[in-house]
Amino acid sequence: MSAKERILQHARDLFLKYGVKSITLDEIAKDLGISKKTIYQYFDNKASIVYEVTQAYFEAERAEIEHIEGIAENAIDELVKICIWTAKTLENMSPRLMYEVNKYYPKSFEIHEAYIGDFVLQKLNDNLSRGIAEGLYRENIDPDLVARIRVSQFMATLQEKLFPPNVFDIWEVQIELFFLFMYGIVTDRGRELLETFLPLIPRKKIRHSKPISSRTQND
Repeated sequence: MSAKERILQHARDLFLKYGVKSITLDEIAKDLGISKKTIYQYFDNKASIVYEVTQAYFEAERAEIEHIEGIAENAIDELVKICIWTAKTLENMSPRLMYEVNKYYPKSFEIHEAYIGDFVLQKLNDNLSRGIAEGLYRENIDPDLVARIRVSQFMATLQEKLFPPNVFDIWEVQIELFFLFMYGIVTDRGRELLETFLPLIPRKKIRHSKPISSRTQND
């Protein structure tokens, strides 16, 4: 592994665990046992590291989703497998990571927006068309429209004011949206199949959040 690859890998691990805002170049250098000057041989600044880490991260996600698509037995199996894989990913990710990338590193966040708006949107469209053909999704849904609705749901979870990370667990939000989405599109046969997968999907104990008014006053 080259020095540049080591820097990127270590920065990625730190960003995933602690978010991007609190991690400095000094910390990355110290943890790697190198000087900050060495980091500057490969990167202009921290923003350039965040950009390359983000780029590599979503390239890996793209490859994983394409792999899952290839091995899934049907459209519902595909989305459930992606859901389970996403849960494992989020388990080791700082809840503030994407909020911070969005706020402090907009160029890097553009990579995420392009990934969601192009690749994920197309994959959802393909999945919906597949599910309709398999008789698992309602035949009267518009795949392109419903795919865009699902993407808009996901993007809404990244709005810190709407889902503040000190109040909502990102996985709780994602899983509730997943089930709302799935139960809205499945046929009776699709529902029966979906419910056979329920034990496989990690769920957290239901937590009753405080009313919005209480959060505003006390948080």
